[in-house]
Amino acid sequence: MEPQQRELRRQLKWLMTFRVVIITTLLFCTFVIEFLYRPLLPLTPFYLLFVCTYLLTIGYAVLLRSVRAASPQVYVQLVGDLAIVTGFVYLTGGTESPFSFL
Repeated sequence: MEPQQRELRRQLKWLMTFRVVIITTLLFCTFVIEFLYRPLLPLTPFYLLFVCTYLLTIGYAVLLRSVRAASPQVYVQLVGDLAIVTGFVYLTGGTESPFSFL
């Protein structure tokens, strides 16, 4: 395997790890908010987004092991992350969201 492909795979693994850490932190915060504050709106859409993120990451890991070329997977993961962030911003208020900078 070429050094460039090896480096790209290493970076993709790092990205997947970072994604899992961030989504787990957000999941924990959602649990705390729901437990302590009893929000008026249901947080079920957030849980669905978290599950989708975990499933996508598992799919990415399987793809990384089975597909030799890592370059196409970079684009797949970026599009997936874009969809996840778009969903998160939409759920938190759209253009008025404090996370619209994402």
